[in-house]
Amino acid sequence: MTDFRELRQELAAVVGTLGLSLVESKISKKGSNARVLAVVYTPAGTGIDQCASAHRAIMPILDRVFGPDSYDLEVSSPGIDREFANASEYALFVGKGVQLIMENDEVQAGIIKEASATHLVLQCGADTQSIPLDHIRKGKLDSSQEGR
Repeated sequence: MTDFRELRQELAAVVGTLGLSLVESKISKKGSNARVLAVVYTPAGTGIDQCASAHRAIMPILDRVFGPDSYDLEVSSPGIDREFANASEYALFVGKGVQLIMENDEVQAGIIKEASATHLVLQCGADTQSIPLDHIRKGKLDSSQEGR
């Protein structure tokens, strides 16, 4: 398997069996060694135990693809201030606080209530806003929005 898209799909499936989502994966190969980064998440909380479980589940796949001892694997949680890599991540973080920089440089902050392929519904205090994803230039998790 040399198609990294297929490998990412396989990694997502195996961490999915653990109740985790594969938020991000980066796979690079230099010479005979590969470097794999997997960011996993569960709304119930992503700690060292979840990362360790994902690590153990991913290793046999990488052993088969790259060979034992010919890759480095790093598994981590998204962190409390993760910058979103792509718009599909918003759906993973429904219920979490975010800070958004809009295309006009305006800053919006609130809690993600809903996320679709085209829009994000954001709770900003007592107000709810529907925001087209293509109007967001940059977004990141912002735990300070939670509990307000």
